Amino acid sequence: MLGQNFLTAFTKLKNERTDNSADFYRRLAEGKKAELNAKTESLERFKLSSQVADLEQQTKSPLEQIRDLEMQKQKATEKIPSYEKTLGNLEGYMAQDQQTVSSTRSGNPRITTLRDQIQRYNDEYVASGYKKAASKQQADNLRRELEMEVKRTTMNEDVGMGATGGTVAESRRDLLSRKLDTEQQLEEARSSVRTIDTEINRLKGSVSGLVSKEATIASYEREIKILGEEYLALTEKLNAADFAAISKSHDQKLQIHEKALAPESPEPSQAPFMTLLAGIATFMMATFVLLGLVYLDNRLLSPFQLQKQTRLPLLEVWNRLSSVKDLDLDRIFHQNDNKKELETFKQLVRNTRYKISAMGDGVRTLLLCSLKPKEGKTLVAVTLAYALSLNNQKVLLLDCNFKNNGITRLPVQSVAPNSGLERILQQSDLDRVFGLKGRLFNHIGGSVDIVGCRADGNSASELLSGKNFRALLTNLQQTYDYVLLECSAMDSHTDTKELSNYADKVVAVLSANNTVAAAEQSNIDFLHRLNDKFAGVILNMTDMRNLS
Repeated sequence: MLGQNFLTAFTKLKNERTDNSADFYRRLAEGKKAELNAKTESLERFKLSSQVADLEQQTKSPLEQIRDLEMQKQKATEKIPSYEKTLGNLEGYMAQDQQTVSSTRSGNPRITTLRDQIQRYNDEYVASGYKKAASKQQADNLRRELEMEVKRTTMNEDVGMGATGGTVAESRRDLLSRKLDTEQQLEEARSSVRTIDTEINRLKGSVSGLVSKEATIASYEREIKILGEEYLALTEKLNAADFAAISKSHDQKLQIHEKALAPESPEPSQAPFMTLLAGIATFMMATFVLLGLVYLDNRLLSPFQLQKQTRLPLLEVWNRLSSVKDLDLDRIFHQNDNKKELETFKQLVRNTRYKISAMGDGVRTLLLCSLKPKEGKTLVAVTLAYALSLNNQKVLLLDCNFKNNGITRLPVQSVAPNSGLERILQQSDLDRVFGLKGRLFNHIGGSVDIVGCRADGNSASELLSGKNFRALLTNLQQTYDYVLLECSAMDSHTDTKELSNYADKVVAVLSANNTVAAAEQSNIDFLHRLNDKFAGVILNMTDMRNLS
């Protein structure tokens, strides 16, 4: 019963809303259409009252006429000075016979009549915008008739023939004819200028009136456009509402397919099951995320990552120390420390010393290199030298890092000059490249001496060129059990490749915090090509959790 009441109320409410929506949009559309029609009729009435059919064309024609009249006015104005000058010259020639000229002007009224007619036709031609060919033809005919009349008049006048002879009379008649013709041309030019000015002013007035009408028409058209867009939008909404009203009877109605029955007992709660399911889903998502992060992380965090990224053999793993700024190796190796990281570090260094000693007596010179700077070569070199010296070994640290000579800058103990070492450097012609700095450690077991170098932008092969560096190493091996060489990083220098020929073994120091970029693959390939000469990698600064 409740479901049936709901269906009835829902259907009634839906139909009422659909009908009301259609009626609302219909009223709005009819009102907007009436407003649009009224505005369109207002525009038509304004055009009829203003006698505006094609505003653009009506404005264009007067403007073209004004342009043409301005050009004709300029031509006529340019002729006036020439006519005035010619007329002045003729008047000067004829100044002696003003009586004759005056009598000629007043004695023939036909000339005055012809001039007036010529001026009238010329004004009609100018006012028509130089388009009325009939007026121009009439003016040209009257102008020829005027010329004949002037000649006839001058022929009939007695201009001093009795005293001066026929030749003088003919000359005066010619001057008089030219003067009258020039006066006519001057008067026509001036009259043309006046007529053109009058017509230009008239056309400008008509254009000004059209501009104000254009603004009014533009305002009407803009309002009509807005009303038209609003009417179209309302029409679309009305069509959609009518379509909904038509199709409402065809919509599939809600129906009751099955009547609800009251349960005999409450259903068990699903909350524990849903909670367990959510926990399992969360755990799986977290696991996938962690696995993805581990897979995408290409840092050398552990020996496994080192083998995966580089496939280089591992010599030993050294753990990270909290601070290496004031590292006291004597205290670490001669006292038991409760700090786990120091005890672990000591044992790992001893393992490295054992592996180097197990390489045999033929391994006396070790070259320490790295793929990039700041991977801990100096720390490894100093620590390894100290550990070897504890086994009653004499060790020499030879700084071959000509770009960043960190070993050379270490604080050392001043010792007496070693004449033997200085002689060896001089014999090899390397005393300007290397120099004895002092003793780093000196204890009962052994000692560690340092031979520093000067920082230079040149490569190792350029600095050692022409010098007997191999002989230097051979002589040093007679005094020292181990000679440890540190060179610059491989990412931007070739020193490792150039010095590898002088070493018995090459050891790479890599930091667990760094990644292996694609650009470093060529240097890794070089280490692979060293074959047996490559002793392996010391993975430095490894987290305690990733040692195994």
